Formats: sequence, C-alpha cells, structure tokens
Amino acid sequence: MAKIEICYFGTVCSDVLFRKIVESCEVKPAACTQVFESMLIDGLSKIPDLNVEVNTYPPVSAGSRGFPIFWGRKMDIKSEKINSRWLPSVNIQGIKQIIYGLSTIMVLCLWFAKNKKKKKKAILLYSAYVPVALPAVFFSKLFRCPIVVIETDFSEFALRYTNQGGLKANLSPFYVRLSKLIRTQFDGYVLVTRQMNFFLNKKNKPFIVLEGMVSEGNFPAITNGTYSDNTINVMYAGALFKLFGIDKLINSFMLLKSPKFRLWLFGHGDMKGEIAQYAKEDPRIQYFGHVFRDKVLEYELRASLLVNPRPTNEEFTKYSFPSKNMEYMASGTPVLTTKLPGMPKEYHDYVYLFDDETVEGMAKTLERVLSLPPEELQAKGMAAREFVLREKNNVVQAKRIIGLIERVVSKAARSEHH
Repeated sequence: MAKIEICYFGTVCSDVLFRKIVESCEVKPAACTQVFESMLIDGLSKIPDLNVEVNTYPPVSAGSRGFPIFWGRKMDIKSEKINSRWLPSVNIQGIKQIIYGLSTIMVLCLWFAKNKKKKKKAILLYSAYVPVALPAVFFSKLFRCPIVVIETDFSEFALRYTNQGGLKANLSPFYVRLSKLIRTQFDGYVLVTRQMNFFLNKKNKPFIVLEGMVSEGNFPAITNGTYSDNTINVMYAGALFKLFGIDKLINSFMLLKSPKFRLWLFGHGDMKGEIAQYAKEDPRIQYFGHVFRDKVLEYELRASLLVNPRPTNEEFTKYSFPSKNMEYMASGTPVLTTKLPGMPKEYHDYVYLFDDETVEGMAKTLERVLSLPPEELQAKGMAAREFVLREKNNVVQAKRIIGLIERVVSKAARSEHH
C-alpha cells in the first residue's frame, strides 16, 4: 500500500518547550490544545504507511512579555518517528500573522515540490486559524491536494469567553467573517460534536465526530480507588469563566453543610478574583491557581469527585466537547457533569449527571453523589476509565482521522478521473 504523505500545521511543541513558554510568558497558553495535539502526533506515529511533516506556530500570545520577539525555524522533537518544525515569527500583533502566512506558503511550496510524484497526499490543519488556513486552502486548490481540518471550537464563540481589548477587539468581527468563509473550503472535517457538522458543513463534505482522545500514559501510576483522607474532595480544573458555570458550582458547593467537604479549583479566568473572595467566606474552598498539568493529574487521582458545571443552555455548548471530561474519565476518579448537548449518550452510563442546573439543584446532586458508597463511586470511575482507554485512545482516534483522509483522497482521485 502506498504511503500517505501528510503536511500538518498546528501549535504543538515538546513538553519541555511548552513548560518554558508557560513559565516565561505572562499570557499562559491553553494546556488542552498542547495535550490534544501531543496525543494526536503520538497516535499518528504508531500508524504504518504514513509520513507526517509537522509544522507548528508555538502557542505564544502576540506581544507576550517574557518570550523572545523573534524566533527562527527550529526543529523540536515530538516522538521517535515525528519531529516538528517551528515556523519563524516576529511576535508582534499583525506582523506575526503575516509572517505565519508567508511561512505557510514557503513550507507548502517545498512540500509540494518534494512530493509532486506522490499520489496519496493531504494537508491536515489543527483549527482553521486564518493566517495559516488561508494560504493552505489556496495551495490545496492550486495543486488539487485535499485539505482536512480538525475543529475543536469556533472563533465566534471562543472570542466571547473573555473580554477583548485594543486591536484584537477591532479586528475580531473581520476575523470571524473570514474564518467562517474559509471553513466552507475544506474537503473533510474532524469535529468534536455532531451539531458542529450542521453548523459549518453546508456542502455535506466527508466528516467524522471525534470528541477527543486519551492516552494511558497520562495516568501510568493509577491506583485502584480514590485517595482517602479525612476530607471528601470535589475538584474542577480548567478555564475559570463565569460563562462555564464556575459561579454556580461554587454557590452550590457552599450550600453543602459537611465540614468534611472541600472544593479544589485549578486554572485561571475571569472568576479568579471572585474565587479568592469566596475562599475567604468559606475556607473549604481551595484555589490552587494555574499549575502545571502533572500537578493537576496528581490531584485528579486524589480527588473524590471530578466535576464539570458547564451550562447546557448556552449556544456554544452544542459546538464543544470539553477535553476536560475525557481527561477526568481517564483518571479513574468518578465524574459529575452537566448533560451537554454535544456529549453522545454512550457517555451517560459512565458519568453522573446534573439534571437540575439551578444552584439548589446542583447542590442536591452533589450531596446525593458524595453520599454514595465509596465502592460504588470507585466502580463508576474505573468503568469510565476502561471505556475511554478502550474506545477513545489516541491510536484508535488517529486511525479514524487517517481513515477520513483516505476517503477524502480517494474522492479527489475519482473526481479527477471524471
């Protein structure tokens, strides 16, 4: 079977360099993207008959102090089989995006020249990030090479999570319009919810729904059972946005009377200041701030219950599947989540669900779940872990993406012959 050549564009880097970016930059990059892409590259590296060239624009916010203004091309080790190459950039808003576009053009010119005789080839993008997606789509049309995008979020919703200011706020409407236009031009889509397909895939192009992925390597030292001490620990780790229901989670927790209960909060976001105030009112609330992922994983194993209060009535929840839920399930600690519209029903047997999302309703659900026998909680958590490691591991999911690319490549070949 002929090898498939893939030119990949994303934001992934080695864990060492990612840690350096987090430590040195005032604007912290999202760990969930780094984790997803790292698992994807690792999964792809285990598939035979595949050549993947990984090109990456490091996850450094434009103008972020603490990181060099300029960086050139740099090789970065990602796995035994696959290395990634940083695209050069000047880290100034506006200039950075132009240079990314030019770098993408340069990379694709060299890649097409190298692989012009190869029949099975495709471009794969992590997100329709406009400065990279625009030239990538243009070159895919020019050279009749299929292009597939992995969409985990939509810019029109992601930009609402935080208040935008300055140049970014002025350019956001234009960026969203351009992003919507480019999203219609791909030949295949990897989407995290089925609802995303109705939203963007108007031409009914090939697609798969892939909620996320896990790797057993995330929790190699899992113990049989949750951490036990004198407290019962409820944990949330992720973006601390009011839009994500964090205020409801805190207020519902504060209605619980037991002095044994603790609420552990990890991450950063617009609720940061309010959380400090809540912690003063109720010393059972502990805020750990933004910590490295290995620390978060350690606490997920120690927690009694992992919780995601993301509200189901917000429009954006149809078009997102929190990677946090997948990570939670892989830990073996039981999970309590809202009944997200983008979460397939196959997950419902493996998690506890909030049926009433009022503060009082959430408090009752927390009380009920936390009063269940430890053996029942442990069994639920371990069943969830076994499910995601079996059905949603990174090799299985990477093979599904390659299966989609194979379909898209075959479809393009057939249309050329007609």
